[in-house]
Amino acid sequence: MRGVPGPFVDSEEDPFPKMHNAGLLRVSYGHEHAATYRGHFVNSGMIEVQNNTLSFDNGHSQAAGGTIRNDGLLSAGSSIYLTGGRLSGNGAVSAVVVNAAKVSPGGSTGMIIIVGSYTQTGSSDCRFTNDVVTR
Repeated sequence: MRGVPGPFVDSEEDPFPKMHNAGLLRVSYGHEHAATYRGHFVNSGMIEVQNNTLSFDNGHSQAAGGTIRNDGLLSAGSSIYLTGGRLSGNGAVSAVVVNAAKVSPGGSTGMIIIVGSYTQTGSSDCRFTNDVVTR
């Protein structure tokens, strides 16, 4: 995954430009290496991480759409800001997460593990279908 000149990149001069996803970004099974984007990534589409790792070195923000980690790891060198859409699935997030949207683990036994701080704003929604364990 690279930022290439075109309709999804803000600037060709920035060595790590901002990329906008309005479609589907899928990191799927069978890949030996994690996918990493070095610029800031803005999502208004769908991200699926299937049994792999997707990293954003300079952060991730989501205005709408969904971020799904299905047995995967989503990580960011800085914060993940959810201002719209949904974070769901069964996987892990390794980052500071600021939720002003919706977070819901997938399935009846779903679990999202957040390694980092989690902040939930007044406009957010966090839904759990099973017992919640806190420490």
